[in-house]
Amino acid sequence: MKLGKKPMYKPVDPYSRMQSTYNYNMRGGAYPPRYFYPFPVPPLLYQVELSVGGQQFNGKGKTRQAAKHDAAAKALRTLQNEPPPDRL
Repeated sequence: MKLGKKPMYKPVDPYSRMQSTYNYNMRGGAYPPRYFYPFPVPPLLYQVELSVGGQQFNGKGKTRQAAKHDAAAKALRTLQNEPPPDRL
C-alpha cells in the first residue's frame, strides 16, 4: 500500500464447523446408499480477513476476489483519514 504497510489477506474457512448429516450408525433393515461421498460444495459467500498495520478488516463476496475487494475498500475508507507516515 502507499502508506508503507504490507497487507496480509487470510481466507476465513467456511467449513470449520461443517458436519455431515449422514448417519453412519444405521442398524436394521435400512441399507445405506451405495455411492455416498460427503464432499464439500463451494460456499455461497466467501469471507476474507485483511490485516493492515495492526488493524483487521473483514470482506465478503460471491467470489474470493470480490471478498478481497470488499475488505480492501473497507480498509481504504478507514485508513484514508489517517495521517501519512513520517518516512517510508
